[in-house]
Amino acid sequence: QKNSFIKKIKKNNSVSIHIRQDKYLKNEGHRNLNVLNKEYFKNSIETCNKGINYFDEKLNNPVYFVWSNNFNGLREFFPSKKFIFVDVNLKEDSAYDLYLMSLCKYFVLSPSTLHYWGAYLSQHDEKFCIAPKNVLTKSGYYSFSNNKDIKADWWKEI
Repeated sequence: QKNSFIKKIKKNNSVSIHIRQDKYLKNEGHRNLNVLNKEYFKNSIETCNKGINYFDEKLNNPVYFVWSNNFNGLREFFPSKKFIFVDVNLKEDSAYDLYLMSLCKYFVLSPSTLHYWGAYLSQHDEKFCIAPKNVLTKSGYYSFSNNKDIKADWWKEI
């Protein structure tokens, strides 16, 4: 089944989405984990919805490939057949997930280093990335960085 993802990604207007759940962990010394993780998840879903709306308008028949560290409850946010959950490799080989992400043509980035590198390594000539703006939240900033050097010309903040 893993190889079927390669074929689907390459033959479609593939858009990569990465949703990280439970970003804040107890052993990292955070307080109010439920509040922080809910806020982070809410911001991720909002960014995804903005990116999905953007690519639905700009692309013919986009197919969204969804990665996560935890797929529990995600299908309710992405119920359409245009979403393919890449959940066969969970916690086995993140390098393979990175490889699959890099095959995608377009990206709706969350603040994830893995997903950032997947987008960066994509060889698609017309790759384009939607990313969250730098927003101050209870847990700190929700985005990548204020550093303009990591934001390429194929990157648009929404």
